[in-house]
Amino acid sequence: MNVFFETEHLVVRELEPEDAMRLYENHAEEKVKKWFPNESYADINEA
Repeated sequence: MNVFFETEHLVVRELEPEDAMRLYENHAEEKVKKWFPNESYADINEA
């Protein structure tokens, strides 16, 4: 895992293929779509 930086509450790192499902599910939530309308995915493969 390539970590760019880390704080007490945050880790910023490169995305990995294993992150796709969590990313897809997160961006499917209406609360997230409101703030990131261009980051919704049609399916898990697109994520």
